[in-house]
Amino acid sequence: MGRPPTADRALGANAIVGTRYDGSEVQGGTAAATEVLCYGTAVVVEPWPSSSSSGSSA
Repeated sequence: MGRPPTADRALGANAIVGTRYDGSEVQGGTAAATEVLCYGTAVVVEPWPSSSSSGSSA
């Protein structure tokens, strides 16, 4: 999967979680096609806050 769709990015989404992928092949006579489904939930991911208020590491 690439970037989130435009509507999701407009709402601030910067990641997709819970992705699902499904592919199947369909044949009929001399014609064939491949059906591909890929979907997930768009979310906003933020860094975990630091446990130190001074910003120094011990």
